Amino acid sequence: MLTGSSEAYWINENCDQNMQAYMCRRADFSTLSKICPTDAPMAGEDFYPPGFPNSNIPCAYMLFVAANKRVELEVITLVADINKDFLEILEGTSGAHLLANLTGTILTPAKFMTVTSNVLRVNWAPGGSGSGRGFRIRYNQVDA
Repeated sequence: MLTGSSEAYWINENCDQNMQAYMCRRADFSTLSKICPTDAPMAGEDFYPPGFPNSNIPCAYMLFVAANKRVELEVITLVADINKDFLEILEGTSGAHLLANLTGTILTPAKFMTVTSNVLRVNWAPGGSGSGRGFRIRYNQVDA
């Protein structure tokens, strides 16, 4: 590319690893499912709601780790319509203990951890407008 009197080159930058607000390489989301998965996502791998980046499909995820461990969930990003789209984080299979009910935009990673259980339930509850993009999260097993 020529820019006036100086020569310059285009650079692709992975914004997930290097936070550069002025440049970004778009990820390919065409391979993501448009339905809720029947199996739990793999620990340590990022996952997204069905239909991402236009996620208006409700979905529940049950995240399991070893019996003597705890679940640590990292919300890497959340872009949801405020008070319309919600990401609920609940402890245990019944979800009796609410750890967080998130809405709006989160661009700085936030972590949540189970207190007594090795199971974490994550509910994506979009309001149906389709303007909330969804989330990018991952979980890991940690010592109790």
